[in-house]
Amino acid sequence: MNLVKIDHVLFKTNGYNAIINNKHTETVTEKSCRFGKWLASDDTSKIKSCPSFSKIDKSHMLVHTAVNSALGYIKDETVEENYGKIIENFKNSEEASIELFTTLTDIQQESRRTKQYSWKEEDKIEA
Repeated sequence: MNLVKIDHVLFKTNGYNAIINNKHTETVTEKSCRFGKWLASDDTSKIKSCPSFSKIDKSHMLVHTAVNSALGYIKDETVEENYGKIIENFKNSEEASIELFTTLTDIQQESRRTKQYSWKEEDKIEA
């Protein structure tokens, strides 16, 4: 799960850098990121029964939606006039990240308690 967390920290950092430099960057959706692809795969079948698993989609989507919304102002060339909205987007992204990271930790603990998943397998999450 640490790889997932690092990927999303980097995603947000790239978003911050794009805004600071006013340079458009490619958007990444919750379905197209490495974690999103892994979630859609059969590799998650063992953790889908964890009580916290159902919480992933909402917070994961919010992380991506908020950052991508902020990045839209670069594409529209309206960054300066939308600083307040951009800050709000990044605030929402950070809050969603906290929720996502907490959920991932909960799932990891739940699956270890029930021995449903070996987290050594997380290294198999590939781009």
